[in-house]
Amino acid sequence: MRDNTEEKLKQWLGEDNQIGMDIWEKKYRYNNESFDAWVDRVSGGDEDIKELILSKKFLFAGRILSNRGTQKDGRKVTYSNCYVIPPPEDSLESIFDCAKNLARTFSYGGGCGIDISKLSPKGAHINNAAKETSGAVSFMDLYSLTTELIGQNGRRGALMISISCDHPDIEDFITIKSDLDKITKANLSIRVTNEFMRAVENDATYTLSFTREETGEEIKKTIKARELFDKFCYMNWDYGEPAFLFWDRVKSYNLLSEDDAFEYAGVNPCAEEPLPSGGSCLLGSLNLAAFVETINGQPQFNMSEFRNAVVIAVYGLNDVLDEGLPLHPLEVQRDSVRNWRQIGLGIMGLADMLIKLGVTYGSEESLVICDDIGWNLANEALSTSITIAKNKGEYPMFSDKVWESEFYKRHIGISAPLRNSQLLTIAPTGTL
Repeated sequence: MRDNTEEKLKQWLGEDNQIGMDIWEKKYRYNNESFDAWVDRVSGGDEDIKELILSKKFLFAGRILSNRGTQKDGRKVTYSNCYVIPPPEDSLESIFDCAKNLARTFSYGGGCGIDISKLSPKGAHINNAAKETSGAVSFMDLYSLTTELIGQNGRRGALMISISCDHPDIEDFITIKSDLDKITKANLSIRVTNEFMRAVENDATYTLSFTREETGEEIKKTIKARELFDKFCYMNWDYGEPAFLFWDRVKSYNLLSEDDAFEYAGVNPCAEEPLPSGGSCLLGSLNLAAFVETINGQPQFNMSEFRNAVVIAVYGLNDVLDEGLPLHPLEVQRDSVRNWRQIGLGIMGLADMLIKLGVTYGSEESLVICDDIGWNLANEALSTSITIAKNKGEYPMFSDKVWESEFYKRHIGISAPLRNSQLLTIAPTGTL
């Protein structure tokens, strides 16, 4: 590392932040570039974005930090952290096509989510030498192995596998990680319905069911909902897996909840981003702690400056989306991104912000502050997307059904087209 770069990096990250400097060096620096060259590459020549990065008020997600601008050297890389692979259909060909799509996406640096709810449960009749299927859960080994095999330059592949709570193989799914040698390269989540949770609350029975389209065979199993829930709780406590996705809420509270042309197919590896089949999302996070200023001896959150940063970040993520459109590894991904234009602007530094403000984490005062910040984040992001749509057009699949969604009506009072179908995501920001 050249002296000038080391000095500037210390100024930016802090003199004693060795972990931060190591992360920058090992994950995000490209070909020994200088710190200035890195900032120029990552900002894409946008001076407003550059200023936000230098002031530590905003940072793109990892794939953008490491990959933006490097395709000129012939690298096959993506700017997206998140993908949802088209779910495998109930056939051997589709199951292995899904593994192929995973492998190709991993090779470009993207993490993936897949849902296996369409696969037949164990014991379903099939017309081949096996006579009956080994079940949806059995194919998870294939997807976990695929994730392990495809390297990403020192960064392991990331995979989420999900399944519906209605699937007859749900009990096997819940307990599979009790064998520590099984499914070691994937996170697991269950798509849970309100109906199931009501059955848990009422200690009622619940019917698991699957109808195999090819044969019409219907497989049903009646269980005690609370017993299944208890089994989930014990597994989550002992092994940290699986997690719950409250799927009815996911589907009902978003901009596309009333659009019949849209359907979520799954979530990304850390589950913060529901996406359609082939969907992808570009991420970036605003550092809340950097917006705390001392005025007349009192710490205050600068909401005006925060709202301005939201505008800059939404423009910046849209620019990255356009620039990276041809870099998605699969055609279905390029089509999905072009049609729906998802971006994921989020926040980090929440606890640090509250410490600076002298407010106890989780207190009533902290909730009021967070609600105000969240409200402004959503409103400003939506307003900016409307402004961009006026100049560059709405996302191709835009429907005025957006205006009927609960989310839109709570935040924006005007009927106007949007440039993006999804705007906000609070990502883990693991190394940011």
